[in-house]
Amino acid sequence: MSSQYAEPLTRLETCLDEIGAVNPTYRTIAEKQEALVGLSRVIARAQAEQQRILTVADDVADKAGARSPAAWLAVETRDAHGRLRDQARLDTALETRWHKLAKAFGRGEVNLAQVRVIDKALTDLPQAVGEDLIGKAETFLVEHAAVHGPRELAVLGARVLEHLAPETAEQAEYARLLAEEDRAAATTRLSFHRRGDGTTDIHARLPDH
Repeated sequence: MSSQYAEPLTRLETCLDEIGAVNPTYRTIAEKQEALVGLSRVIARAQAEQQRILTVADDVADKAGARSPAAWLAVETRDAHGRLRDQARLDTALETRWHKLAKAFGRGEVNLAQVRVIDKALTDLPQAVGEDLIGKAETFLVEHAAVHGPRELAVLGARVLEHLAPETAEQAEYARLLAEEDRAAATTRLSFHRRGDGTTDIHARLPDH
């Protein structure tokens, strides 16, 4: 193990051993609250650091002959490869696009579930809205993550353009509806088949509206 990581990881495990030695049964409500919230922040920060390292661990995969860093880590930790593959994709997004979100994650200000929701909301934004507005949306969602959980953030994320740029949201919705109508028109079919007994079968696929 690299000496750069060995000592802090050992200290971290020692701290966790000390916490584990405390019997929560006899702790006050305030102490339990402090421990639960504090551990949540530590977990989020640990996940952020793991993801940050995983992003630049191609050399680890190459040395081990693994398909990817995620594949190597899945074997080493007996974890689900699919979960780590998704995590690797998220790592890349944080490293290359969502810098404000990555910084908040690294400080333990947002948890992994919130990060996934915010990433999806930002990724789903139409590219036509421009990087400036996408950046404002990232800031908006990261700030609201301080008071909202993943479910509420998903709702906010789906309507973030309505909060930040109502006119742009209307244009994006109009473009989406036009694209939906075009797809429906492209798959519309109407065919007739004579049965030979004086009747005809009709097969159709029509738009809902």
